[in-house]
Order: sequence, then structure tokens, then C-alpha cells
Amino acid sequence: MSTNTDDITALNQLAYRYAHAIDTTDEALIVQVFTPDGRMRVYHPGEDEPFAELVGPELASVPRTMR
Repeated sequence: MSTNTDDITALNQLAYRYAHAIDTTDEALIVQVFTPDGRMRVYHPGEDEPFAELVGPELASVPRTMR
């Protein structure tokens, strides 16, 4: 299986944009990191079911909750 350097670079940039959005509490950037139908499920440690599921514009609240 070959690894495409462009794919690795794109994934690294995505991770950096996500981290930057969280660190700077940039609500617009966090929404841009996800696809329009992207979602984030949040779990308590050891739990099988999420206690929150954020979709689309709801993702803007993520940076504020991680401070």
C-alpha cells in the first residue's frame, strides 16, 4: 500500500486547523474544518452512547466549551 504525500499533508493541515480553531476559540474556523453535514459526537469516558451530538452550525460552540 503506497502513501500519498499530498494526502498526508492535507490531513496534517486539517488537524492543525482544528487545533488552531480550538486554541483561538475561532467559531467560524471550527465550522469550516468539518464538511457541511459533518458531526461531532461527544462521549463521557467509559460510556458507549454520546451525551452530545453537534451538527453543522452547532459545531461553532465547540471552541467555547473546550476552554
